[in-house]
Amino acid sequence: MAAPRLVRIETRTTVECRICGSPHFVEYLEGRGFRIVECVDCGLRYVNPQPTNRELREFYAGFDLENTWRGDEEERFDRAMWDFVLGFRRSGSILDVGSSRARPMGSITIPERLKSS
Repeated sequence: MAAPRLVRIETRTTVECRICGSPHFVEYLEGRGFRIVECVDCGLRYVNPQPTNRELREFYAGFDLENTWRGDEEERFDRAMWDFVLGFRRSGSILDVGSSRARPMGSITIPERLKSS
């Protein structure tokens, strides 16, 4: 009789805040099977527990890059993101690490009143 085959089961991992290292968070919202939490100490919102590699592959395999964010709402969404980010900026530059749709924030039309700030 052959030896039983071991199957590795990936499990979600609960993580500390990637910004301040705090283990303290509160639930912010839940959707599509993922929970977004907010760090009690610095306010960062992030997915926790972290999804497995398999879950990420399955999630993004179904992500329709051409139609998910197209239409009249796209510019409104981008503007809201820009306003949100600028709300944290006191001085200096902004590093755009990713905007989820491979459309850099630099492609957003910036109002003249914000260009000099």
